[in-house]
Amino acid sequence: MVTYYKGKIGVEDFEIGDGTFLRRDQDREWKEYTQIQIDLSKSFDELFAEASAATFQTLFDATIEATDIIPDTDDAYDIGDAAHAYQKIFCKDIDIGDDAVIADDLYVGGTCTVVGNVIFSLGNLTVTTGNLTVTAGDLTVGGDAAITGDLAVTGSIDNILPTNYLTGLELSNAADTDHDITVATGRCRDTVLDTYDIILAAAITKKLDGGAWAEGTNQNGLLDGAIAVDTWYNVFLMLKDDDTVDMGFYTGTDPSPTGDNKLPTDYIACRRIGAVKTKAAATEILNFIQQYDHFWYVSPILDHDNTEGDTAVQRVLPVPPDVVVIINVAVESGAERDVYIKHPDVTDITPSDDVTPLYTEKSYLSIDGGGVSVHAVGSSSDVEVRASDANTEVSIVVLGYIDTRGK
Repeated sequence: MVTYYKGKIGVEDFEIGDGTFLRRDQDREWKEYTQIQIDLSKSFDELFAEASAATFQTLFDATIEATDIIPDTDDAYDIGDAAHAYQKIFCKDIDIGDDAVIADDLYVGGTCTVVGNVIFSLGNLTVTTGNLTVTAGDLTVGGDAAITGDLAVTGSIDNILPTNYLTGLELSNAADTDHDITVATGRCRDTVLDTYDIILAAAITKKLDGGAWAEGTNQNGLLDGAIAVDTWYNVFLMLKDDDTVDMGFYTGTDPSPTGDNKLPTDYIACRRIGAVKTKAAATEILNFIQQYDHFWYVSPILDHDNTEGDTAVQRVLPVPPDVVVIINVAVESGAERDVYIKHPDVTDITPSDDVTPLYTEKSYLSIDGGGVSVHAVGSSSDVEVRASDANTEVSIVVLGYIDTRGK
């Protein structure tokens, strides 16, 4: 037998008949309460045969604070508005009203319909069979939500993207190809806090022509520093505390503008979504085409045309740090030569025809060699080039690069 009281439990009882009590509370004032007793050994149908449904419904009114609520029933039941349940609920189907607070675990054997704002402050939500439907308001689970059926939400579910997730958000040169960048629609997970989903619902354009950052599309986008030649500018998507999404260009030494305190006021999260570079002799953006994570220069860059020797030499390429560069290499020598291009942290070994690491490019007695190849670059956007013999002419044209943008 379990007893429930409609109202706040006091410290003294005085029965006045028909299951109604006077109870002296902790302020020494007498107040009237209703006692409801439920025999948990009986089925739900048996309980209803003994009392009206309205009797049990009082357990779920806004003023009730129950320690156990109708275990192991087979019928749907309703938890009213602002109900508070501090122990476990076992039901087949359950409807949860507005502003309900569940402080322990909620187990639902059938369909759970949420029609308001519900907070599982300490416990877990488990729907073993059936569906969880949120028709309006918010569902906040402080623990785990284990659902073996379907989850149907008529609104949106915020902040559920996986760590490092990114889709869309491709960059392109805008109408002013020398100074403006447009970001296409898409969504991503912030990478600094790994807390927020950043969703860009409409394309946005920013100017990189020296003006300080201002909110909104077609505004200046420089978050720090000044416009300069031959400089990389990381492009960051940013989230404001009111869910506004914007973007900006950043050159600081910290991995993100958050670390340098360069996020604009009230912006709380960000994600790097690419980078752009100004020309060697002008503050104009090198034009490119982005396809997924591949960035192709509209005008490929002949970056190196050097005589290489039989020791490794560093070559810095016009790509962001720590990406994969796509290059077209030509080897000229008038003799058979092997060339090995590698990441700067890889062991320096003489290229060879038959000994590891072999070679990445090659020329023959009277035929120039080379071709397109891909290579990982270091933190200084660099590779190392080594030939099998001195006086080997090596030319490197950078076609583009692969930048996973933190994925």
